[in-house]
Amino acid sequence: MVATLWLPILLLIVGLVVAVLELFIPSGGILAAGSGASLITSVVLAFRINLMLGAVFLILIIILLPLSLLFGVKVFPTTPVGRKIMLRRTQKEVVSAGGADEDLRALEGKTGTTLTRCRPAGMAEIQGQRVNVVAEGTMLEPGVPIEVMRIEGNRVVVRAADETKGV
Repeated sequence: MVATLWLPILLLIVGLVVAVLELFIPSGGILAAGSGASLITSVVLAFRINLMLGAVFLILIIILLPLSLLFGVKVFPTTPVGRKIMLRRTQKEVVSAGGADEDLRALEGKTGTTLTRCRPAGMAEIQGQRVNVVAEGTMLEPGVPIEVMRIEGNRVVVRAADETKGV
């Protein structure tokens, strides 16, 4: 009996490890199917050895599968290996921490000149710096004096300088 117990235990361990790997390796469900087959086979082999052993394996799977998946989601990213392969910041942090956004804030209220036709997007020179801009309202020809109206994320919204004096 002890000599035949190694196979169900091995299949149980392999099934749990492959279930965790499914979280990180895009396999289209192939790893999940392999994990399920391994876990089911381990329970069947345990039941063939002894009825009580099969029940124990079934209970182990019911308890260990969610725990191993929780480990994969919560604990693994904090391990040294997990930190190397996982993203460090969430998408929200990346958007709010945009480096160009801070540089562009300094341009608000400044004046410059369009370098290309803005219909509505184009290039302008503001404070000696080439900047992608978006014209508010009408299309702007090259060489038109502009004023930066506002910054929306990484968009620099401009208007012809003579239009801003009338507002």
